[in-house]
Amino acid sequence: MKYPLAPFLLLTLAGCGLLENADTPEIRLEADRLAYQPGQEVVLSLINLSERTFTVSGDLCDAVLLQQQQTTWQPLSGEGVCPDVGVVLKQGGAIVSRKRLAETLSAGRYRYGYELKDGGGSERYRHFERIEVYTRVFEVSE
Repeated sequence: MKYPLAPFLLLTLAGCGLLENADTPEIRLEADRLAYQPGQEVVLSLINLSERTFTVSGDLCDAVLLQQQQTTWQPLSGEGVCPDVGVVLKQGGAIVSRKRLAETLSAGRYRYGYELKDGGGSERYRHFERIEVYTRVFEVSE
Protein backbone atom coordinates (compact mmCIF):
# COMPACT_ATOMS: atom_id res chain seq x y z
CA MET A 1 0.00 0.00 0.00
CA LYS A 2 1.42 3.38 -1.00
CA TYR A 3 1.20 6.39 1.26
CA PRO A 4 1.17 9.83 -0.30
CA LEU A 5 4.37 11.70 0.49
CA ALA A 6 2.97 15.23 0.16
CA PRO A 7 0.91 15.28 3.41
CA PHE A 8 3.88 13.90 5.35
CA LEU A 9 6.22 16.57 3.98
CA LEU A 10 3.67 19.31 4.66
CA LEU A 11 3.31 18.26 8.29
CA THR A 12 7.08 18.00 8.69
CA LEU A 13 7.65 21.48 7.26
CA ALA A 14 4.87 22.95 9.39
CA GLY A 15 6.43 21.39 12.47
CA CYS A 16 9.83 22.83 11.61
CA GLY A 17 8.31 26.26 11.25
CA LEU A 18 6.76 26.02 14.68
CA LEU A 19 10.07 24.97 16.20
CA GLU A 20 11.89 27.82 14.51
CA ASN A 21 9.42 30.40 15.82
CA ALA A 22 9.66 28.97 19.34
CA ASP A 23 12.99 30.83 19.78
CA THR A 24 11.53 34.21 18.84
CA PRO A 25 11.47 36.22 22.07
CA GLU A 26 8.16 37.30 23.55
CA ILE A 27 8.18 41.05 24.06
CA ARG A 28 5.10 43.14 24.87
CA LEU A 29 4.43 46.85 24.61
CA GLU A 30 1.62 48.06 26.85
CA ALA A 31 -0.08 51.39 27.44
CA ASP A 32 -1.51 52.15 30.88
CA ARG A 33 -5.07 52.90 29.68
CA LEU A 34 -7.52 52.33 26.84
CA ALA A 35 -8.80 55.93 26.63
CA TYR A 36 -7.07 59.31 26.66
CA GLN A 37 -7.68 62.94 25.82
CA PRO A 38 -5.32 65.16 23.80
CA GLY A 39 -2.42 66.40 25.93
CA GLN A 40 -2.60 63.53 28.43
CA GLU A 41 0.38 61.39 29.36
CA VAL A 42 0.65 57.78 28.21
CA VAL A 43 2.74 55.40 30.31
CA LEU A 44 4.36 52.79 28.05
CA SER A 45 5.88 49.56 29.36
CA LEU A 46 8.16 47.35 27.27
CA ILE A 47 8.04 43.93 28.95
CA ASN A 48 10.45 41.09 28.28
CA LEU A 49 8.69 37.74 28.83
CA SER A 50 11.40 35.75 27.06
CA GLU A 51 14.55 34.08 28.33
CA ARG A 52 16.88 36.56 26.63
CA THR A 53 18.37 39.89 27.59
CA PHE A 54 18.24 42.82 25.14
CA THR A 55 19.64 46.31 24.85
CA VAL A 56 16.94 48.83 23.90
CA SER A 57 16.44 52.58 23.65
CA GLY A 58 16.25 53.61 27.29
CA ASP A 59 13.29 55.96 27.14
CA LEU A 60 11.44 54.26 24.27
CA CYS A 61 11.82 57.49 22.32
CA ASP A 62 11.72 55.36 19.16
CA ALA A 63 8.13 54.30 19.96
CA VAL A 64 5.90 55.72 17.22
CA LEU A 65 2.31 56.87 17.64
CA LEU A 66 0.11 55.36 14.91
CA GLN A 67 -3.38 56.54 13.96
CA GLN A 68 -5.95 54.17 12.47
CA GLN A 69 -7.28 55.44 9.16
CA GLN A 70 -9.90 53.01 7.90
CA THR A 71 -8.00 49.70 7.59
CA THR A 72 -4.42 51.01 7.80
CA TRP A 73 -2.21 52.49 10.51
CA GLN A 74 -0.47 55.77 9.68
CA PRO A 75 2.56 56.90 11.70
CA LEU A 76 2.39 60.43 13.03
CA SER A 77 5.42 62.69 12.82
CA GLY A 78 8.38 61.66 14.94
CA GLU A 79 9.52 63.37 18.08
CA GLY A 80 13.02 64.12 16.87
CA VAL A 81 16.38 62.44 17.29
CA CYS A 82 16.71 59.79 19.97
CA PRO A 83 19.82 59.72 22.16
CA ASP A 84 22.10 56.79 21.45
CA VAL A 85 21.77 55.37 24.97
CA GLY A 86 20.97 51.70 25.44
CA VAL A 87 19.38 50.16 28.48
CA VAL A 88 19.54 46.47 29.30
CA LEU A 89 16.12 44.79 29.28
CA LYS A 90 16.69 41.65 31.32
CA GLN A 91 14.70 38.44 31.19
CA GLY A 92 11.39 39.10 32.98
CA GLY A 93 12.15 42.82 33.21
CA ALA A 94 10.42 45.94 31.95
CA ILE A 95 11.26 49.47 30.87
CA VAL A 96 8.69 52.16 31.61
CA SER A 97 8.52 55.44 29.71
CA ARG A 98 6.13 58.38 29.55
CA LYS A 99 4.87 60.01 26.35
CA ARG A 100 2.65 63.07 26.13
CA LEU A 101 -0.04 63.11 23.46
CA ALA A 102 -0.18 66.31 21.41
CA GLU A 103 -2.77 68.90 22.48
CA THR A 104 -3.91 69.03 18.84
CA LEU A 105 -4.44 65.28 18.48
CA SER A 106 -7.79 64.56 16.84
CA ALA A 107 -10.28 62.05 18.20
CA GLY A 108 -9.77 58.53 16.92
CA ARG A 109 -8.14 55.15 17.42
CA TYR A 110 -4.41 55.00 18.11
CA ARG A 111 -1.64 52.66 19.19
CA TYR A 112 2.09 52.88 19.80
CA GLY A 113 4.55 50.73 17.90
CA TYR A 114 8.16 49.89 18.74
CA GLU A 115 10.78 48.04 16.73
CA LEU A 116 13.21 45.86 18.65
CA LYS A 117 16.36 44.97 16.73
CA ASP A 118 18.51 41.96 17.56
CA GLY A 119 21.84 42.89 19.04
CA GLY A 120 23.14 39.33 19.12
CA GLY A 121 23.05 37.29 22.27
CA SER A 122 23.31 33.70 23.27
CA GLU A 123 24.10 31.14 20.59
CA ARG A 124 21.27 28.88 21.76
CA TYR A 125 18.72 31.32 20.34
CA ARG A 126 17.94 31.93 16.70
CA HIS A 127 18.79 35.51 15.81
CA PHE A 128 16.12 37.72 14.35
CA GLU A 129 16.41 40.95 12.38
CA ARG A 130 13.66 42.82 14.18
CA ILE A 131 10.46 42.39 16.12
CA GLU A 132 7.63 44.91 15.87
CA VAL A 133 5.45 45.22 18.95
CA TYR A 134 2.31 47.31 19.38
CA THR A 135 0.13 48.42 22.26
CA ARG A 136 -3.51 47.54 22.28
CA VAL A 137 -5.63 50.06 20.42
CA PHE A 138 -6.73 53.01 22.54
CA GLU A 139 -9.25 55.78 21.97
CA VAL A 140 -8.55 59.50 22.03
CA SER A 141 -11.59 61.69 22.53
CA GLU A 142 -11.87 65.45 22.66
